[in-house]
Amino acid sequence: MEIVPLRKLATAMWDFTWLTRRFGSEAEYADFDRILDEFCERGYNSLRIDPFPHYLSFLEEDNSRRDEFTVLPQTYSKQWGNSVPITTDLRRPLISFLEKCRERNLRVGLSTWFTPDTMDLRSRVRTPSDYVYVWQSTLRFIQKEGFADIIDWVDLCNEFPFMGWAYGACEEIFRTGTWNSLAYFLPWSKKTVSAVQKYIDNTIPELKKEFDFRFTFSCMCLPRKENLINIKRFDLVEPHLWLTDTLSFGVPSMGLLSTVQFPLANHMHAASARVLHPTFRKLWRRRLEQYMERISSWARKEKKPLITTEGWASTMYGGGCLNEKERAWCWIKDVCHDAVHMAIEKGWRGICTSNFCQPHFPAMWKDVNWHRKLTTEILRCR
Repeated sequence: MEIVPLRKLATAMWDFTWLTRRFGSEAEYADFDRILDEFCERGYNSLRIDPFPHYLSFLEEDNSRRDEFTVLPQTYSKQWGNSVPITTDLRRPLISFLEKCRERNLRVGLSTWFTPDTMDLRSRVRTPSDYVYVWQSTLRFIQKEGFADIIDWVDLCNEFPFMGWAYGACEEIFRTGTWNSLAYFLPWSKKTVSAVQKYIDNTIPELKKEFDFRFTFSCMCLPRKENLINIKRFDLVEPHLWLTDTLSFGVPSMGLLSTVQFPLANHMHAASARVLHPTFRKLWRRRLEQYMERISSWARKEKKPLITTEGWASTMYGGGCLNEKERAWCWIKDVCHDAVHMAIEKGWRGICTSNFCQPHFPAMWKDVNWHRKLTTEILRCR
């Protein structure tokens, strides 16, 4: 299979939520046809999802195994996915979802958050060879089912090597427990940098021997670690960046407290940001533009196309009654509107409108005109 040129993408991230919020009171994704029609109505042509490679590889080891898992809530991602344990199969809904994406001419990016489950399968994925193994099984399954042609890129681990997602690998890299998320954000030693590099150098070349896909590891840019790593083996860079990452916004708006999920911080963040936004709007835009320029300069230097599926205003927002309050989202929409235009100007190939472009954030989701306006402008610029 020959890799076709990467077209302009108006993209969004549906992570593991596409599978895990289909039940009970959290059933926004139960009807794939409806939500994908709504997605297309808003003008998007690309979607990044988790095919659960640690589950899928476990199933592919022995086809006699029952296709059923109990997925636990993500500790670091409480506003996404299931808030209670849910039991589901995987292969049947994955095939159905990809088929419905194809019917709508949607491109798909694959990624993984290594969600926890009652069998603790994510703990088996520790070394570079483990990453190769689970993704080989996953990509072979996708090829066998005939969906290789709609896959635009494969992100081998979301925001690698953050503890919340690179669960087993982070213990190998940082030599500390997965509870110690500070190790990711503090300065890295030469040994840590070398360990991270081994995952890149020992996974992507192995997978490229068998598959004609674009490969990368997505990253958070808050720790300013991007220049420490040699990314010559990447086919693209997928940075995730938010205004919340900047101290000039994150501190006064209480966005940093929201990011670390301090109790009630979402509501404090919503109230503070909404009040302060009119006064500090220009300052905050300058900080965000400087941040985005730093990342786009890095990508240009490395000669890699840029795709961002998570950005631009707040990292963690919404939840509970905030999801229903349109006023709480006005400043988010304003920041994201400007960020999208900055991303267009700075040459991003794939651009999200926010990291809240999902049906379970109803106040954001139902504003069809807002989405449509931005996706039209993204796709107009070739």
